[in-house]
Amino acid sequence: INLVDFTSKGIELLDNPKGFFMMVEGGKIDWAAHANCISTVVKDVLQFDKAIAEAVKFYKKHPKETLIVVCGDHETGGLAMGSNTLHYETKYSLLKNQTISYEKFAEKVRTLKKETKGKATFKTGMALVTKYFGLGDESKDLKLSTKEVNELKAAFKYSMTNKKPQDKKAYYAIYGGYEPLTVAACHIMAEKIGASWASFSHTATHLPVRAIGNGSLSFKGLMDNTDIPNRMEAAAQLK
Repeated sequence: INLVDFTSKGIELLDNPKGFFMMVEGGKIDWAAHANCISTVVKDVLQFDKAIAEAVKFYKKHPKETLIVVCGDHETGGLAMGSNTLHYETKYSLLKNQTISYEKFAEKVRTLKKETKGKATFKTGMALVTKYFGLGDESKDLKLSTKEVNELKAAFKYSMTNKKPQDKKAYYAIYGGYEPLTVAACHIMAEKIGASWASFSHTATHLPVRAIGNGSLSFKGLMDNTDIPNRMEAAAQLK
């Protein structure tokens, strides 16, 4: 069951002559952005897009009485298309080489730590990175520089220890509150495709708001996010 299924079934159950309100959230987009995992963000945005398509099917059957608003409550991570590594070049197709989410990869690193009691070699950790991110595989255009290998080595060392870093602020600036090797791999992958992250937190970046249907014209121009529910209430003639 995925977000598309939930959306479709929700519409089926709620549809009635008096009308209904339904909110569908692609929540994992935010979680993945917090962890700076661009591959998971992209895949979940695409899943969210398919969920919106289900709502649009309903709209096409009831265009005069349906309003669909697509928005976010905030941006997370400060994701930008562009990096100092590739300058103006992009290689988004390389994302296909990451085959699991940051959460699943972090689980595998923690399992490795548990099974080896923290004594796993970097070679073993690097094998996981190559298997699930493709990083280090020259045939996939994912050759690693000395700098990138050193970043992974430093992260792996943290991944295999229970000792807390002496400089907690410096540690957080690099890994946030996430599994170190996972974050390092995610950051390197972003650099490889021509993208970059600014934060592990919410940012003040403006977000687009898209609307279609009855009352959609009121969702124009800059607005505070708290204005969105007010305009939806007005469109539904609830105030």
